Amino acid sequence: MLDAISRSLTRRHSGSPGGPYPALTFVTKEIAEEIFEVSRRRSIPDSVRAGRSHIVPYRRGEDFRTRHARRLSANLDREDEVRRWCEQRRLTLRITNEGHHWQITDGGFLAEWWPSSAKLVIGKHWQKGIHCHDYKQVLKVIDDAYRQRRVDWPA
Repeated sequence: MLDAISRSLTRRHSGSPGGPYPALTFVTKEIAEEIFEVSRRRSIPDSVRAGRSHIVPYRRGEDFRTRHARRLSANLDREDEVRRWCEQRRLTLRITNEGHHWQITDGGFLAEWWPSSAKLVIGKHWQKGIHCHDYKQVLKVIDDAYRQRRVDWPA
């Protein structure tokens, strides 16, 4: 990828001596790496953890990709249960990106969860992310957040 950036920038400027950007007639690998590093997104760490999961327990030594796939699969298997929970509370569940992004909303309230990375964000407060491994943890946190807003759930 870095070589592609370098070739692209070199091609764009090398054929025009004294062109609009004469200083950019070549790009070193170091410059290309710096461009790539600056453009890469940084994750925001979660500020709270929901605790250990009984549904998707941590396995010491397990590769993170395997763990993330296991989390995603275990939670997608319970999608119907989550939908029923949401319907009982007049909330809408929307699952996108092949199950990697779950949104629970009522129009004014929004909770977003990424099961594979276990990140839950309520109300777009990215700095206050909550680490939830499974749907039960997510639903409990959402229930608590709703109670704090003093919204009464239907019986």
